[in-house]
Amino acid sequence: MNLNEDEHLEVCQSIEVGLCGQYELHPELTDAQCVFALENAKIAIKKEFGYAKTEQVTTMEQAQGIINWCVNIGLERAQKKIYGG
Repeated sequence: MNLNEDEHLEVCQSIEVGLCGQYELHPELTDAQCVFALENAKIAIKKEFGYAKTEQVTTMEQAQGIINWCVNIGLERAQKKIYGG
Protein backbone atom coordinates (compact mmCIF):
# COMPACT_ATOMS: atom_id res chain seq x y z
CA MET A 1 0.00 0.00 0.00
CA ASN A 2 1.22 3.47 -0.87
CA LEU A 3 1.33 5.71 2.21
CA ASN A 4 -0.06 8.59 0.18
CA GLU A 5 -3.23 6.55 -0.33
CA ASP A 6 -3.74 5.86 3.39
CA GLU A 7 -6.91 7.65 4.47
CA HIS A 8 -5.69 7.74 8.08
CA LEU A 9 -2.31 9.29 7.38
CA GLU A 10 -3.80 12.77 7.81
CA VAL A 11 -5.00 11.82 11.30
CA CYS A 12 -1.56 10.56 12.31
CA GLN A 13 0.05 13.73 11.00
CA SER A 14 -2.46 15.90 12.86
CA ILE A 15 -1.81 14.02 16.10
CA GLU A 16 1.93 14.43 15.55
CA VAL A 17 1.51 18.20 15.15
CA GLY A 18 -0.39 18.32 18.44
CA LEU A 19 2.22 16.23 20.24
CA CYS A 20 5.04 18.44 18.96
CA GLY A 21 3.16 21.51 20.15
CA GLN A 22 2.67 20.05 23.60
CA TYR A 23 6.35 19.05 23.83
CA GLU A 24 7.24 22.67 23.03
CA LEU A 25 4.81 24.06 25.62
CA HIS A 26 5.77 21.50 28.27
CA PRO A 27 9.39 20.37 27.81
CA GLU A 28 9.09 18.27 30.97
CA LEU A 29 6.65 15.88 29.23
CA THR A 30 7.97 12.36 28.97
CA ASP A 31 7.19 9.89 26.22
CA ALA A 32 5.35 7.75 28.78
CA GLN A 33 3.12 10.68 29.74
CA CYS A 34 2.33 11.31 26.08
CA VAL A 35 1.39 7.66 25.53
CA PHE A 36 -0.79 7.83 28.66
CA ALA A 37 -2.45 10.99 27.31
CA LEU A 38 -3.06 9.36 23.92
CA GLU A 39 -4.68 6.35 25.60
CA ASN A 40 -6.93 8.71 27.54
CA ALA A 41 -7.69 10.64 24.36
CA LYS A 42 -9.18 7.48 22.87
CA ILE A 43 -11.49 7.21 25.87
CA ALA A 44 -12.39 10.91 25.70
CA ILE A 45 -13.30 10.64 22.01
CA LYS A 46 -15.50 7.62 22.70
CA LYS A 47 -17.22 9.59 25.48
CA GLU A 48 -17.95 12.42 23.03
CA PHE A 49 -20.05 9.96 21.04
CA GLY A 50 -21.81 8.41 24.04
CA TYR A 51 -19.58 5.36 24.53
CA ALA A 52 -17.08 4.39 27.26
CA LYS A 53 -19.55 5.56 29.90
CA THR A 54 -17.88 3.64 32.70
CA GLU A 55 -14.33 4.64 31.75
CA GLN A 56 -12.58 7.62 33.28
CA VAL A 57 -10.39 10.21 31.58
CA THR A 58 -7.40 11.44 33.53
CA THR A 59 -7.37 14.91 35.03
CA MET A 60 -3.56 15.02 34.90
CA GLU A 61 -2.81 18.59 33.80
CA GLN A 62 0.07 17.66 31.47
CA ALA A 63 -2.24 15.34 29.51
CA GLN A 64 -5.09 17.79 28.87
CA GLY A 65 -3.56 19.53 25.86
CA ILE A 66 -2.98 16.21 24.08
CA ILE A 67 -6.42 14.88 25.01
CA ASN A 68 -8.19 18.04 23.86
CA TRP A 69 -6.19 18.13 20.61
CA CYS A 70 -7.09 14.53 19.78
CA VAL A 71 -10.76 14.99 20.68
CA ASN A 72 -10.93 17.97 18.34
CA ILE A 73 -9.36 15.90 15.56
CA GLY A 74 -11.92 13.14 16.16
CA LEU A 75 -14.83 15.57 16.10
CA GLU A 76 -13.58 17.21 12.91
CA ARG A 77 -13.19 13.83 11.20
CA ALA A 78 -16.69 12.78 12.26
CA GLN A 79 -18.13 16.04 11.00
CA LYS A 80 -16.40 15.54 7.63
CA LYS A 81 -17.83 12.01 7.39
CA ILE A 82 -21.34 13.23 8.23
CA TYR A 83 -21.43 16.44 6.24
CA GLY A 84 -18.80 15.69 3.62
CA GLY A 85 -15.64 17.56 3.08
